[in-house]
Amino acid sequence: VSQSRYVRSIIEGMSEDGLSVGVINDGVIISYYEVTGMSVVDLITDFAEICGFIWWIDSNGAVYFMTEKKLVEGPHVIGASRSATMCILLKKAPVS
Repeated sequence: VSQSRYVRSIIEGMSEDGLSVGVINDGVIISYYEVTGMSVVDLITDFAEICGFIWWIDSNGAVYFMTEKKLVEGPHVIGASRSATMCILLKKAPVS
């Protein structure tokens, strides 16, 4: 599964917080990734670093996960209250 699928799923799950999916480029394929108690910001940042991508939220709340850097500032942030209540576990058994 590519990391973009996980990023898209996370953002779609945060639509009530005013976030939406902007452009999400395909990332690398991962066979195993386990997360427990990591903030959404740290998780997406980790995915971006693994792919060589950057990510940002534009002024309309659209999240971008891409190779091209675009400087756009917006009022939307993923705050501490959201990260403190979210625990994500993405786990796929290693192929033997």
